[in-house]
Amino acid sequence: MDKRGPARSNQNIQYIRRDLFPASYRCRDDCAALMSQNERQFIIDYVSIYSPTHHERPAAEFLQSRFEQWGWKAWIDAAGNACGEAGADSPRAMLCFLGHIDTVPGEIPVRVENGVLFGRGSVDAKGPLAAFACALARCADQLEHLDVRLIGAVEEECSTSKGARFAVEQYDRPDFLIIGEPSQWNRLTLGYKGMFRFNYELRQPRVHSAAEEFFPATKAVGFWNSIFEAHPGDAEHFASAFNQLTGNIASMSTASEDVNELAVSMGCELRLPPGIDPEELENILRQHADNDAATITIREALPAVRCERSTPLVAVFNKAIRACGGQPGFVVKTGTSDMNIAAPVWRCPTLAYGPGDSTLDHTPDEHLALDEFSQSVDVLERVLLNLDARLGNA
Repeated sequence: MDKRGPARSNQNIQYIRRDLFPASYRCRDDCAALMSQNERQFIIDYVSIYSPTHHERPAAEFLQSRFEQWGWKAWIDAAGNACGEAGADSPRAMLCFLGHIDTVPGEIPVRVENGVLFGRGSVDAKGPLAAFACALARCADQLEHLDVRLIGAVEEECSTSKGARFAVEQYDRPDFLIIGEPSQWNRLTLGYKGMFRFNYELRQPRVHSAAEEFFPATKAVGFWNSIFEAHPGDAEHFASAFNQLTGNIASMSTASEDVNELAVSMGCELRLPPGIDPEELENILRQHADNDAATITIREALPAVRCERSTPLVAVFNKAIRACGGQPGFVVKTGTSDMNIAAPVWRCPTLAYGPGDSTLDHTPDEHLALDEFSQSVDVLERVLLNLDARLGNA
């Protein structure tokens, strides 16, 4: 496969509904308001397409259609990702925006109340992708040195991460990478904890409860506790949740079809801080499990990732946020994202950005203030133009 994607159309890049705007629209309040209205309608239409994991195709086709209307090169790749590309014809650098179009299940009636958009994916993570798309649509034909690729990935909300894994394997390494995840309009996310999911299973002949031998369930609890005893950490360094090994027992069953057998099946989830390598952790867990004659099945293993703060990408975001009246903030998160997959492979300046309050992710009250959405579009437009200018002055 050609890692550059399909050939770009010679058609000039068009603004969102550019036919609605006179040539001097940037100087006219009424046309700016109309542009904002069209952008807000775009995110409402996009969020209205329910797209839980494994059912992303209608949303992907919606994005492809809009990208084509705006004059972009647009396609749906073999993984099902919705892709668009626009910008300079002879670029000096490539920026990739990697968002995701799938959501967790649980449809929320889409509505706007008092300037707030309610709907599944409004925050996680259709809002960030829609904001970037609108920003690129505003300024694509002004970019002289920067090519921009937008990837709306599938299956981010499950352990396969099919879309992101396909992207890092099939597309060229970009020079800059933005992950589309909510961080609020004036904050940048520079890191995510790793993830380690596994199953612990143990079966043994039934014994009397008064016997000296522990039941499988008791051994499973002891095994779980031993993980944290092996990684106590330094109290001062581990003051932050980002730097702590944390986890949960997601499920446990002691059911057995054999009346002469005792059994336990335990589903476990660990959140890994920087410094804990998944392969080393797996070896330790298997050694502990072998002591119990138990078996371990690994379901997902992702290392933590933390990105540099002193990069040109962070610099242009800082400038853009300040120009829009904000004070840049920086966060690291205890969850995971496609940053954990793409950043270690592409090894370029990376951060995550997008409007919305991430504490609303996956909740039945998920919502996004449309004013914040518009603020993030303004920030992202400035980011693209400032980065393009920076490349021109290099």
